[in-house]
Amino acid sequence: MSPKVKRFFYRTLEPVHVGAGGYRLGRVDKTICRELGTNLPKIPGTSISGAVKYYAALAAGKPEAAGVAKYDPKEDKNCPIFYTFGHASDGGGGNAGTIGVGDAYILFFPVFSTAGPVWVTCKRILEQAGATGITAPGNNKIKTEKNLVGAEAKGLSLGWLWFSRVANELEEDLSMPHSLVKYWPSAVVLVPDNLIAPIVNSNLEVRTSVAIDPKKGTAEDGKLFSYEAIPRDTVLFQEVVEDNYRGKMPSNANGWDHPIDVYRAGAKMMGTLGVGGMGTRGFGRMGYCDEVDVR
Repeated sequence: MSPKVKRFFYRTLEPVHVGAGGYRLGRVDKTICRELGTNLPKIPGTSISGAVKYYAALAAGKPEAAGVAKYDPKEDKNCPIFYTFGHASDGGGGNAGTIGVGDAYILFFPVFSTAGPVWVTCKRILEQAGATGITAPGNNKIKTEKNLVGAEAKGLSLGWLWFSRVANELEEDLSMPHSLVKYWPSAVVLVPDNLIAPIVNSNLEVRTSVAIDPKKGTAEDGKLFSYEAIPRDTVLFQEVVEDNYRGKMPSNANGWDHPIDVYRAGAKMMGTLGVGGMGTRGFGRMGYCDEVDVR
């Protein structure tokens, strides 16, 4: 069977923190993962895949399949979790998974402005998400939706950036896939490609915490630290590849006919159980919105 590619869309229900590892000198101690070429925050596919696999295993009633359980050829040959995500055997070998999980990238990012909350994006990001017919704004102006009343006359600030020229042309220029229209935020601002990273990175959620002494139950001296997160109500997109090279999905009680069905079941549970770190501090829940066929 030929591989199939689907594009999944999510909306963060809480801030999401997937750490880059270790400490950094700068605005915050614990930074989040970023795409190297653009410096934009992202959620790595490895983080999503691990969470989705565990949640799908819970839904299948076999949570041990997501952990360190040994693969038993007799008992597990019809397990949809092992079939979808792959497995290794004690004697060497095993089977690769039938699903490929990509990174999740920011599509619409919420920012507070002089006109109220808006969601910023850029031409390059929209094209990656499937939009066509986009005319990029120049460096001295931005494009907005028409429902951002008065912005064209007064200008618009996005955090520390002020745009004196605002053109309400976005609706005429844009041809959007169904899924993007369905989850299109109420007020969208299209900024130049070279400004999206500074705007996003200067408007991330930053929190400060302190380590607690387990014996005393009080704050430990010198253990104050800060960390950043992708804020609530950010819209992200991700591509998932189904390569069902093994032929036919084994029959199962959940009615999953394809590996993508297993993935979808786990992805929907991220809206309840979350992804990334700081899950006990109100972080991580990311709701499944929709999906479209790419090819």
